[in-house]
Amino acid sequence: MKLSLILILLFAIIIAVFAVQNIAQVTVTLLFWKVEVSLVIVILVALTFGAIMVFLIDLGARIGISKERKELNAKVSQLTEENERLRKASGPKSAPAAQSATVTKDGETPKDTP
Repeated sequence: MKLSLILILLFAIIIAVFAVQNIAQVTVTLLFWKVEVSLVIVILVALTFGAIMVFLIDLGARIGISKERKELNAKVSQLTEENERLRKASGPKSAPAAQSATVTKDGETPKDTP
């Protein structure tokens, strides 16, 4: 189970307990309207609006990240094609140079063995 799911469930339980313990009637005033409702309803409506706002903000960020990822993937494809084209244009001379630039996991260049 993901940690985020556990935290969300824990938060929901805490909110539910808080709401059940606060069932008193309250007067909610918004501009010219006055409504008398249960505190539980006020809490749940406020939480719902907050969750919707967080979702919309996160959705906007995800759309931006997705757009940037597509642009970067296109750039990688373009650079890969250009790299292949340049390797073909330079001929077989570039193959040994590319091999000598290989780096091992240790960060060292491999040593030629006789």
